Amino acid sequence: MRVRLLPLFLLALACASGGGDDSAPAGVRPSIEMSVRGSVHMDRTGEGPMTLVVRLTNQAADPITIRRVRVQSWAMEQWAIDPAERYVVETLAPGEAKIVELSATAYRKSAVRFISEPLTLRALVDYEAGGRRLREVVIQNSVGQ
Repeated sequence: MRVRLLPLFLLALACASGGGDDSAPAGVRPSIEMSVRGSVHMDRTGEGPMTLVVRLTNQAADPITIRRVRVQSWAMEQWAIDPAERYVVETLAPGEAKIVELSATAYRKSAVRFISEPLTLRALVDYEAGGRRLREVVIQNSVGQ
C-alpha cells in the first residue's frame, strides 16, 4: 500500500514545491483527454503495439500553440507502455480541439496471463500562450484498453 501511495505523494510534493514562471494563468490551460484506439493485443513475448489518442482543446480566450505531447504509463504493476513523444506545431484557436496520435509499445511487467489492471496514463503537454512557454501535466485513470 505504501509503495502505491509513494508516486502520488511525490507528485503532490513536486506540484507544491514548483514555483517559477511556468505556471499557466487561470483559463489558459488546455483540456487534455487521452484514449487508446482499438484494443491492445500482446504477443507471446509480452509486447504489443498500440495507438494513443490525445485530444487537446483550447479553453483560453486567445490562441495557444501546442509544441510537444508526451504520454507514458503511470504507477502500473501488471503492464505498462514505453513513453511516446511527438513534437508538433499546432495552433488552436479559442474553443478549437485537435487530435494528436502517438504510437507506443505495451509490455507486461509481471507474469500475469490476463491483465485486469486499467491503464493509467500521464501526459505532459508543452505549449505557448501569451508569449510564455508552459507545460500542463495530466494523469488520467482507467483509460480504455
